[in-house]
Amino acid sequence: MLSLTLPWIWTHPLASRHRLDAYRNYLWWQLQRRLMNQPYQLDWVNGSTLFLSPRMHGATGNFYAGLHEWPDMPFVLHLLRPGDHMLDIGSNVGSYTVLAAAAIGASCTACEPVPLALSGLRANIAANSIEHLVSIVEACIGAEHGEVRFTTDAGPMNCLVSVADATVAYASVADSCSTQVVSSLPVDAIPAASTACCWKVDVEGLEAQVLRGARNTLRSQVLQAILLENRSDDVASTMGEHGFTPCNYDPWNRRLLPRQPSSGANQIWIRDLDWVGDRLQSAPSFHVFSEEI
Repeated sequence: MLSLTLPWIWTHPLASRHRLDAYRNYLWWQLQRRLMNQPYQLDWVNGSTLFLSPRMHGATGNFYAGLHEWPDMPFVLHLLRPGDHMLDIGSNVGSYTVLAAAAIGASCTACEPVPLALSGLRANIAANSIEHLVSIVEACIGAEHGEVRFTTDAGPMNCLVSVADATVAYASVADSCSTQVVSSLPVDAIPAASTACCWKVDVEGLEAQVLRGARNTLRSQVLQAILLENRSDDVASTMGEHGFTPCNYDPWNRRLLPRQPSSGANQIWIRDLDWVGDRLQSAPSFHVFSEEI
């Protein structure tokens, strides 16, 4: 983990501007985790709060680098406004939910099936007093209604496994993970989904299944942006059929950049480039790592 995290901090577009602070945060967290093993309350973006614990491997990147996922998180912060609605699929402990609801004031539907992650999500909602803005769907979001077996102790890498043979469906998750049967439902079964202008979908390689269960909701003209971890040909085909264009985002200059879909990296998909571009340009600045972005 050390061999991966330290180079990641060095090259991270925000942390690289504050490397001394970022590495100090990393070292402090490693010591705090080993000596005290207690949760830490991070004062985060625009006065929001994020609870971190030793098992929150993804969320701790926000402590090291200011914003763990770049440019996805700045995109959300610039796109959303109070009164908007966001669909957070695979919310884990709620980093994006906190950004949407606590940092911006938008409402959010957070979807998460794993009990430990749900506990962290609820703690972050309570810490930010955003219960009135956030609704939780305790389910795995997929192609259809049913029950599936899900890993429970892989942190942000928790994923679907086969009920028949308990084979982990995502190669990066260890075979020794504990599993649990959880409910599964499609996006089309979530009434509030049709009111969301932005989706974040992080389901460890099963994004195509999420899209198959969202055929009706994808037609909503309210929906203008989807952040997808997977950029496979199947995903790209579905997004293109619904009028979405793959883009990159330059948060420093508030510019959407053309980008061709390919496998293996996050992708921002935009429906109305002019509408979204205007939103990004006119957004208030947010504050993180002593930067105004």
